[in-house]
Amino acid sequence: MEFLPDGTVKVTDFKTGKYKTRNEIEGKTKNSNGDIKRQLVFYNLLLNKYQNNKFKMSVGEIDFIQPDEKGKNRRELFYISPAEISELEELIKKTASEIMNLSFLNIRCGNNQSTKLGASKCEYCALRNMMS
Repeated sequence: MEFLPDGTVKVTDFKTGKYKTRNEIEGKTKNSNGDIKRQLVFYNLLLNKYQNNKFKMSVGEIDFIQPDEKGKNRRELFYISPAEISELEELIKKTASEIMNLSFLNIRCGNNQSTKLGASKCEYCALRNMMS
């Protein structure tokens, strides 16, 4: 956390893996799901709710410490919108509800592929199938 002159904070999340594009971070490509940016939204939610808004997160940054193929270190700055925070809050409430009433046990990923032995290729779905 970096305390900014305007009283807000900037959160930097350092990543050790290969650099990802802004679209990959935001889940706008077919091989990404937005988990990296969602992590910044989660930090925002936590900080802004901590001790009656003791901290106000204004911006988040993803900093890749491994240089790209040109030897350049890359970072991406994000401003988190109220809509993104609301969306995450709803996801948290939905997930908590699924855990409390155990309905998550019946949720499958939709990957209907299976191995030669008939087991699901998705390790989570395979575990759920074993438990049912």
